[in-house]
Amino acid sequence: MITKVYYDANFAVERFRGMGKFINQFVSVMKQDLSYNVTGLLTGNRILSQYLSFGFSNYILWEQLSLFLFLIKNEGTMIFPYNTASLFIKKSDKNILIIHDLIFMKEFSSKSLKQLVGSLYRRFILPRIITKFTNIITVSEYSKRQIADFFNLDPNKIFVIPNTIQYTPDDIKKNIRFEKKENYIFHIGGEPKYKNSLILLKAFAKLSEHIKNTFFLKVVGIRSSETLKMFKKTAIELCIQDRVVFLNYQSDDEIAELYRNAKMFVLPSFEEGFGIPLIESMKYGCPLICSSTSCFPEIAKQAATYFNPSDSSDLASKINGVISDGYATSLKVSMGYEILKEYSYDKFEETVKSFLGQMR
Repeated sequence: MITKVYYDANFAVERFRGMGKFINQFVSVMKQDLSYNVTGLLTGNRILSQYLSFGFSNYILWEQLSLFLFLIKNEGTMIFPYNTASLFIKKSDKNILIIHDLIFMKEFSSKSLKQLVGSLYRRFILPRIITKFTNIITVSEYSKRQIADFFNLDPNKIFVIPNTIQYTPDDIKKNIRFEKKENYIFHIGGEPKYKNSLILLKAFAKLSEHIKNTFFLKVVGIRSSETLKMFKKTAIELCIQDRVVFLNYQSDDEIAELYRNAKMFVLPSFEEGFGIPLIESMKYGCPLICSSTSCFPEIAKQAATYFNPSDSSDLASKINGVISDGYATSLKVSMGYEILKEYSYDKFEETVKSFLGQMR
């Protein structure tokens, strides 16, 4: 019987996306719908109301030592939401491990030292702790198959809880018709190679002169100054520097407006565990182009236009198709609204309750 619950909140406060959103929504169901006693835990240097801070400021030392010592003194269920856990914990049927993807177990390099250290840390830790958990959650059937195969686990022991997005019928009504959207392509990128953001610059350069002269490419998510410098250099080499806009950090409201007004959203990643931008673009009625690999066909189904993520010419062709065939594009947007129902908060809530019910 679950009584007291703790969770690592370090990547679920202040500026967060992805994994932070997932754990916040997960514990929201536990607290608001099931009335569990849930406490978020933070490193010692992060003092925030409603959270418990203690121990080391360095996250790795905190997870491995401070958190381990805390759990010795405090009984309860511990949720590890970010693919790792303390090496020293004992095997237990009370704790929960959330694995979003196995990208870090593959050979995707990163120019960011912080991301490289993070990937190496997860690559070292996960194989050594995964057998200590009987309760493992992931976010897609694609990730479930990967985890089961990679670690030789029984797939029936891995529970799939897809990401969710909150919306109402009124949100859908606010969306802008395709023909009235602004002439820009939207992309949320990143430094890691698997994000494949550079292919979008190469594809944009292959578009007709008319499109290049009337459209902009707006990119969010390039935080590393070194990577941003490389992207801008590439744009200059491709003679599209005047048509590419690299945006700084955007709030959730600003991201929503970028989706809502964009002529299309492009997600060119080679690999993702789920791909939250897929359902975000559906919510805001933004035509979607994404890779034909990874979990994307599972999540987006017929609502997306797919392309080969290794072929910039194929991506350019698909961009042309979305722009030129407004009728077919609008149909896919409508399909997206139907698919979105599978990722509603009600569905998420139901799945979380089912998972927790099996733990009782």
